Amino acid sequence: GFHTFYIKKHEGKMLHLFYDPNANPYFSERLESGVVVDQRTLALCEEKSILKYTTVSVTDPLLFPYWIKEKNRFARELSQGGEFFHPSVEKLFIPGVWAFDFSAQEMCDLAHPDWRKVLLAYMQLEQTKCCWISNEQYRFLEFLLQDVGDKMLRAKLAYYVKTYRNKVPKIVKEFIDGRRSS
Repeated sequence: GFHTFYIKKHEGKMLHLFYDPNANPYFSERLESGVVVDQRTLALCEEKSILKYTTVSVTDPLLFPYWIKEKNRFARELSQGGEFFHPSVEKLFIPGVWAFDFSAQEMCDLAHPDWRKVLLAYMQLEQTKCCWISNEQYRFLEFLLQDVGDKMLRAKLAYYVKTYRNKVPKIVKEFIDGRRSS
């Protein structure tokens, strides 16, 4: 059954775990989750994340006790289905069984990249896989930074670009390669 643990020094936060010693951890067939993304139903235990700015529908009747985690709020159980969007919704999940997050792994548009995603990728560079760019690509990246409208964001990006120089996050490498080829 479900076991609830209260997390020390995090008042009000709980961890819900489902324990069944007889459960088979492998599903022999594809189980539909009742969550629809871009007219495609997600399967339990397969899809782990979807791209941000995508409409997510949870269909009625709910097959499982779905929970929703909204920004700056505690997770709550869904009483009915509906349409959900990022950034107000951070996660939909079935405690102990399945969850998916809204992913920020891809940049939206080659003409207008999301520089906040680039900054986040640089901040996580030490923990993630990195790529290398040529000196010419580095100068091209510096040139692109001039188009960033927010001065604080531009300054932070410039700091990371100069600090790491030719070492860049994977999404930056893909962005530069795609931008140079177009």
